[in-house]
Amino acid sequence: MVQKGYGMLMQVIQIQADHVISTVFQETERGLLLIKGANQSYTSDQEMLAAIQDHATSLFDCEIRTLLALPPQAYHIKEVSLPIPDRAKLIEVLPSEINRDLGRTEPIVVDVLPNTQEGHLAIWADQAIVSSYLDVVRQAGIDPEVVTCSQLCWQYLLPEKNTESVALLDAYAITVIKDTQPVYCRVSLQPIDQSFLDNSLTVLSLTNQTEITQIYSVNGILLQVNVPPLPIPDDWYQSESFPIDAVSIYLSSYAVACSYHAEEAINLRRGSLRWQGNGSRLYGRYRLTLLLLSALILASLFYTGLAWYQAFRELNATETMITQVIQTALPGKVTKGEEYAQIQSKIKQLRSVVGTSDTLKFLTLLAQYKPSTILGVSDIDFDGNKCILRGEAQNSEAVQQLLVQLTKNGWKMEQPEITSRPQQSVLFTIRGSKGGM
Repeated sequence: MVQKGYGMLMQVIQIQADHVISTVFQETERGLLLIKGANQSYTSDQEMLAAIQDHATSLFDCEIRTLLALPPQAYHIKEVSLPIPDRAKLIEVLPSEINRDLGRTEPIVVDVLPNTQEGHLAIWADQAIVSSYLDVVRQAGIDPEVVTCSQLCWQYLLPEKNTESVALLDAYAITVIKDTQPVYCRVSLQPIDQSFLDNSLTVLSLTNQTEITQIYSVNGILLQVNVPPLPIPDDWYQSESFPIDAVSIYLSSYAVACSYHAEEAINLRRGSLRWQGNGSRLYGRYRLTLLLLSALILASLFYTGLAWYQAFRELNATETMITQVIQTALPGKVTKGEEYAQIQSKIKQLRSVVGTSDTLKFLTLLAQYKPSTILGVSDIDFDGNKCILRGEAQNSEAVQQLLVQLTKNGWKMEQPEITSRPQQSVLFTIRGSKGGM
């Protein structure tokens, strides 16, 4: 529970079989002050949502709490006597125990309330049903902190020192309170009549040996039984806009607010339905800002990614062009990381050989007499008198033909260095000097 203090507002949305009661209470030094209340009937889920939207407040304010009370038809109440004193552990064990007893497998949510020194009243509901009511309320922009049942909060409508066994009932449920604690609760799917009331009291007297001394109706709802209305609690008070004779319809909502104020409220928001705390309120309060910020972040990431992709493509294209230039300028084996130095060396070689007439004559001679079976000359070292040729030929005979032609034209050539390749071509290196020098 959150820390409470004077001035905090509590909104109670109480859903009944055919109407919605919306109230707002404020904590004061005197107790809980009723400052807002409305009662509206409905016949469909759409009308129920409209009733909530018309009279409830969208509670994304950190100073206000929302409590949702479900109709009696949405839950079940069962007496349990398991020897587990710890409430948290009992709540953890009960779902599987209840499903096993009833032969069920669907997930349920459970809470418990002590009704005797050894026993408890367990309230349970199908998780899907609780979730469906939450979905309707959320459509109105509200995320309830607590999902409860008003019938197990009615003890707060009686004087604190009351020791008698009192039966309180509304149109669909009866609760027996003894020593300010609910000891029995029974729910009817149809409006309660005298027969239901008599059967319930008979079962109670036989099982719990509890003698009912007083019976009252709660909420001022017209019943099919002759029961006097519950007197307005002494600590109840409301703003001047509410006449005292018109507030009895809000008594159940007042009891729910009191149970929350005392930090003893039954709560079915458990497991996957657990309330996410003030984070849900803050999200609702700033959700538009968060959506806009998220859209801005996504757009920024998109344009950043697009710019990175374009830069990557340009760099990749530039790298491909550089590789092609290197392969063209250095057709032989290129040492990784030494491309720049090898290109500089090649440029120096070309500068050294291209400026003299002897060089041009030698290149012309080489082009004229190089047989077609010489696949390429990858490297030429020429200083005017000596030359070194490196390249690739189809076979060694092609290299010999080139040597013969160079010899006939005044060059003394040494025996070539020939290396065979797997593709059946050969790599060669031949050296020679002009005029046999």
